[in-house]
Amino acid sequence: MKIANENSLSMALKTGINIFAGAGFSILAKDKQDRTLPLASNLLAELNNEFGKNMCDLPRLCTILEKKEQLKFRAYLTERFTVTYVPSIYENLNLVKIKSIYTTNIDNLIPQIIAKNSLYFINDQRDNGESPDVNAINYLPLHGNVDSVSDTYIFDTASLANIYSNVPRIWNYVSHSVEKYPTLFIGYSLNDSSTLQALTSRNTFEDVQKEKWIILHNPTDDEIEYFETMNFNVIIADIKEFLEYLPHLCTSIENVENSAQNTLRELFKANLVPTSHKKQMVRPIVEFFKGMPPIWGDIMSNNIFKTSYFKIIQDAIYNPHKHTLVIGAPVSGKTTLIMQVAYQISGYDTKLIFNDLTKTKSEYILKILGEQKALIFIENFTDEVDAFIALSKAANINLVGIDRSHSFETVSNYFSEDHYQIINVTELSDNDVQEVYNMLPIEVKRDSLQKGKSDKYQRDSIFEFVIRNIKGENIKERYKSILAQMEEDDRDLAVFLILCAYMHYCRVPLSMEVAYSFFSNTYDYKYVYEIKEKLSDLLNEFEEEEAEFNIDYYYPRSFYIADIILRYSKTELLAEVMHGVVENVPQIQICSYNKFKKFAFDKELVLQAFPRWKDGVSFYEKAFLYDYKNPYVLQQGALYLAAKKQYQKAFDWIDRAKMMTNNKYFSIRNSHAIILFEANIDVPFSNETERMLDDSMNILHKCYENDQRKTFHAITFAEQAIRYFNKVNSEKTISYLVKAAKWLKEENQEKKWNYDIRRKLLNINEILDNIK
Repeated sequence: MKIANENSLSMALKTGINIFAGAGFSILAKDKQDRTLPLASNLLAELNNEFGKNMCDLPRLCTILEKKEQLKFRAYLTERFTVTYVPSIYENLNLVKIKSIYTTNIDNLIPQIIAKNSLYFINDQRDNGESPDVNAINYLPLHGNVDSVSDTYIFDTASLANIYSNVPRIWNYVSHSVEKYPTLFIGYSLNDSSTLQALTSRNTFEDVQKEKWIILHNPTDDEIEYFETMNFNVIIADIKEFLEYLPHLCTSIENVENSAQNTLRELFKANLVPTSHKKQMVRPIVEFFKGMPPIWGDIMSNNIFKTSYFKIIQDAIYNPHKHTLVIGAPVSGKTTLIMQVAYQISGYDTKLIFNDLTKTKSEYILKILGEQKALIFIENFTDEVDAFIALSKAANINLVGIDRSHSFETVSNYFSEDHYQIINVTELSDNDVQEVYNMLPIEVKRDSLQKGKSDKYQRDSIFEFVIRNIKGENIKERYKSILAQMEEDDRDLAVFLILCAYMHYCRVPLSMEVAYSFFSNTYDYKYVYEIKEKLSDLLNEFEEEEAEFNIDYYYPRSFYIADIILRYSKTELLAEVMHGVVENVPQIQICSYNKFKKFAFDKELVLQAFPRWKDGVSFYEKAFLYDYKNPYVLQQGALYLAAKKQYQKAFDWIDRAKMMTNNKYFSIRNSHAIILFEANIDVPFSNETERMLDDSMNILHKCYENDQRKTFHAITFAEQAIRYFNKVNSEKTISYLVKAAKWLKEENQEKKWNYDIRRKLLNINEILDNIK
């Protein structure tokens, strides 16, 4: 074996390197029939034999099979490239400090290797975008992966370059990675030159590219000269030789089992609940009461009243038979309560708090914890239900999930009250109201206590009450005036701030890489950085106070601030930001993309950004392609069109969404019912409109009967029943009200935490009482 610039490679392996894996990387692994994974020539022979062909070109054969025998072809590839045996020699790769792994292989070898890594977990960028977590290895299977059944597999050696030509965002992202860190190419040969040229083409800046190494097996002098001309350092070895030699190259790298520094507390230091004031930021408590999100310094000051929910939550956590879910309306004090409980509760040596979770991260947490007992708080737990449930099954973990009640309702069918205690903290008791008022700083407290009543709730929430009872400028007024002034004085600053708010509205941090991509068609990196510096004071209010996080990410601490900025931003600027993201920012660059897409195309936000329906359609058409032709984008677009009274186009879009999902998704059927109802409720009553309205009610009836998320359909049914009755007072419309009342009563008995059910039931019963 011969390695060019071996010392430099050794340093890169220890300090941070990208891995780019081709077919030759996987040749030592085996499938369930104990066969090694095939290279292109072997696969061609196998496919010819399996499908009765006699072709000499793999890409052409794959094209024919994809068109004529798609299901059988994909099933064969899935089985053939599903790895069931991983030689232990591959685990030497876990000695390397890997930044990102890109592969043109469709097998699942790499996830199985990283699953045995004691320090890191794998982050699939197609689903989750780029992860800022220092313990994550970003993983991007560019040609599909057998673990994702919906993937289309690509078997053309030139296809990577073609993909980049067709989707320049992806091209720019991957080629930029070569500029950020050294890269090791494993399993490629001269036959893959188009792939390698794609990553070193004129689209990248050769003078800023980091060093590149490529492993070649028995290369000719011409091949060595070719790759050296492309600025590769050549390693002459086979894959087995190189993997065996890795421990020698990584001799001084620390291993988690042998290093006292790599303890659980070291790995999760950014997520530990603090135990003292040391290193905690301190500020006047009045900042909190004016609406700024809580920081640990506020909690430790004991200047914030603990509402009656504090003891309820604490007692629930001590229940050994159930996990705890804390839900509530926006800005109802959920985070403050959880921080108070987390800081003061005893009985746990390890207390961790996370504001995001993925399935692979939950597996990593379980691996690192082992048998250690831990109390773990997960904010926004409904974003990744599977990951949360995976943690809940561990006997040594006590879980507390925190989220908005509306978000919880959409997934509540997964959480039985036999296993979870659900606490809605929205409404304050009379005693809480008085005590909160008593704790307000005297310099901002109004002279007399001001009570109010929400349209949605019977009692005040803590934020509404505090804002009503303090003097001076609150957070809403502050950001409204800042944004107005900024839009007047410096448009670029305003756009940057709105971009930050948009990302945070979608529950993800804004990275500087995303900002660079967003502005890439207009400004260079230096100018974008200057904008960020001008906004630094404001952006600090978005950041988590933990210093361990990457300084190039701005983390959402208050979705309420993001809501304020978006609500008061100019329509054209919000539209510019939303268009700019789908046009310029690669999906794989957005941290937690799976979370982002749930909020990014919401019809309420699009209604605000695009008052003209044709502009909204243009945005949704781009968003549909951007989100990999996701039918749920069509669903939101259809609801947007219905709100704009463009009913025919709304029907076209919702029907397309139904076809794409084989009419199996009840949320899309629910939206179809809503659009059908909206299209007919305000037109003159006739036999035809009556039939359409009844069809809508019947669709919702079927959804309620067959879907587990019954509350979702019962509330929609009740809302429509009220409007239908107000239009036509008949035995039939009264029967709809009676049915709605019955369903809501049943749901209310099971979900006493759901204030929406209670409010809607009171409304229905009041109407029925008046009829009697």
